[in-house]
Amino acid sequence: MVYAKVWGYDFLVWDDNLYINENESIRGLAWANWKAFFTEFYVGNYQPLTILTYALEYALVGENGWLFHGTNVLLHAANTVLVYLVVRQWAPTASLVPMWTAFFFGIHPMHVESVAWVSERKDVLYTFFFLGSLLFYGRYLLVSTTKPLVYAFGCFVLACMSKSAAVVLPLVLWLLDDYHNRKPTLRMFIEKIPFLAVSMVFGLVALESQRAAMPETQMVGMGDKILIAAHSLWLYVIKAVFPMGLSAFYPYPPELGKGLPAVYFLAALGVLLMFGLLWYSRRWSKTSFMGMGFFGITIALVLQVVTVGNATMADRYTYVPYIGLFFVLGTIWENYRNRSAQGNRLVWNGVAVLALAIMSLLAFRRVDVWKDDEALFTDVLDQYPEAQLAYNNRGCCYLRLANVASRKEEFYNKEYLAKAFQDFDRLVQINDQYRSAYHNRGLVRFYLKDYNGAVEDYTRAMAKDTSNKGIYFDRATSRSEIGDHVGALQDFDTAIEYRIRLAESFFNRGNTKRKLNDFQGALADYNRAIEAQEDFLEAIQNRSLLHMVLRDYPSALKDLDRILELKPDDQVTVQNRRVIQALVDSIAGKAS
Repeated sequence: MVYAKVWGYDFLVWDDNLYINENESIRGLAWANWKAFFTEFYVGNYQPLTILTYALEYALVGENGWLFHGTNVLLHAANTVLVYLVVRQWAPTASLVPMWTAFFFGIHPMHVESVAWVSERKDVLYTFFFLGSLLFYGRYLLVSTTKPLVYAFGCFVLACMSKSAAVVLPLVLWLLDDYHNRKPTLRMFIEKIPFLAVSMVFGLVALESQRAAMPETQMVGMGDKILIAAHSLWLYVIKAVFPMGLSAFYPYPPELGKGLPAVYFLAALGVLLMFGLLWYSRRWSKTSFMGMGFFGITIALVLQVVTVGNATMADRYTYVPYIGLFFVLGTIWENYRNRSAQGNRLVWNGVAVLALAIMSLLAFRRVDVWKDDEALFTDVLDQYPEAQLAYNNRGCCYLRLANVASRKEEFYNKEYLAKAFQDFDRLVQINDQYRSAYHNRGLVRFYLKDYNGAVEDYTRAMAKDTSNKGIYFDRATSRSEIGDHVGALQDFDTAIEYRIRLAESFFNRGNTKRKLNDFQGALADYNRAIEAQEDFLEAIQNRSLLHMVLRDYPSALKDLDRILELKPDDQVTVQNRRVIQALVDSIAGKAS
């Protein structure tokens, strides 16, 4: 019920376009596609199994979002059941802790990001196999036969192929050994060797895949990184109980590099005290050590001590770790409930039900934030008014809406373009070094027909991001609009050299050459454009007109015939063909 609305949501500009809309690999299931799934990195991650699920869904429904979202919800529901089964192995049979742990895992607002965002398929998918591995390993501890251990290993491999965060599982297995009072033996070490080997391999692959996702903030001193990690760890614990101030993006503090506020130092001290208390707790109960140890192990890799991305924390990082926290909280609740008088037990039951109802309502409302990019990044900016990524992504959203709306009504086109310009302009004011700020503002200016302004922004963008060769194509089209055909030719040459939008680059360069009266050069470019894209209607139309100019009427007729194949109801082409056919017949008659 909490996630019912998700089924009707579409894809976001944020990463969904890279995973789905612009991902050519998922467009088919041929051998070449399968090879790409297992040999390439996607959005800074190695996740072949996750990409495979996208390809299967695309084969069924194309770019319809309902199945992609629905799969996430179904996986989340399955994970909730698995949480119950796994925790039941940890808790006494008469305990209510597994039920409450599973309930809060299923409806906690911090988990909405992992479920409602198609790009986080890797979260719900790896968790499914991660929990499956824990479930089989728990069975292995009971029966001591090899088969469950083999199944646990198989699930672990599948989890690593879904998301690299699964590599911490061997540490969790040792934690389970301790929880179940297994004495350290040679057998315990040998049985972990395959898990450790897989963990090491996928860990190294993950480091290689995420090099591009390590931004300039990785240069922050280690001292600041540790303070930020401690602060994030405390916030994760607090938000488990009080899930307020949630955001899709938590930017680095503006004081970074200038001396962090005192709260970060207090958080570090608090973490030390927490670890001390946790270790001391083993004296009277292993439950707290087990739950908090699970939380600590599974969240350690995402505390940004090794910086990946531009955020200090993320709601999605709690998807698996919160199982440990909920297990501890459930155990504490049950201990107090069982020690209470019979009448007071109803009060404790009421507290749990009330907490569940509140969490459900908060999660239900949080789902609304993920309905589209505008809602999502407006929510981020409400909490972090200087969040650069939010301005960039919301501007991209408005730019996309402007292009869609322009097909219906010009008013909405300009309205969305104005909003996009405001966001990108604000981004430039906050940080004129932001990689895509000038490029995106240039795109808006192009659509607003401010071609000189667009050229200026593209030129600035090139100076700040030499890796983005696509800017050459965009600047070339703007230069062509202001009559700088020589400059446009130079940019189209560069775009073609780097194979940027190849068919369009040849086509537009052909148009530019035609304006410079280089008809043969234009004809050659139209030919190359059509070779790159056989059904390129505009290129065929322009080539037919050029054939007419060059009085190559038979070739013009062939192009007109091809146009009619692609667009049978084009009456202008029908009329042009009649005229050209008459000319051909006339010339043939005179020749005879």
